[in-house]
Amino acid sequence: MPTLSLAALSALCLLAAGCVVSIPSAPGAEDVVLTHKEDDVASCTVLGNVVGLTESNYVRDERREMQNQAVGLGADTVLLTKDRDPPKGTAYRCKPSAAAEATH
Repeated sequence: MPTLSLAALSALCLLAAGCVVSIPSAPGAEDVVLTHKEDDVASCTVLGNVVGLTESNYVRDERREMQNQAVGLGADTVLLTKDRDPPKGTAYRCKPSAAAEATH
């Protein structure tokens, strides 16, 4: 009987470890492009810096945090300037904003 309890407890721990809650994406964050190529942002407008600081230290969450920050700045592209510990980048607007498109 103790072996069954230990197995059940182990299974529960493994299941819980697989269900790590990650950072949710802000609306539009999935559309923010992450790039290492300076040519991709050569004709874009710089909007600010972003940093992928998270409590989880999962690369996916760090990148998502940077995309969330970029959306908050009105950016659609992030030039990654540092990949880890923590990742950093510069946010750019490369496409015309919705407000600019509405006036044309």
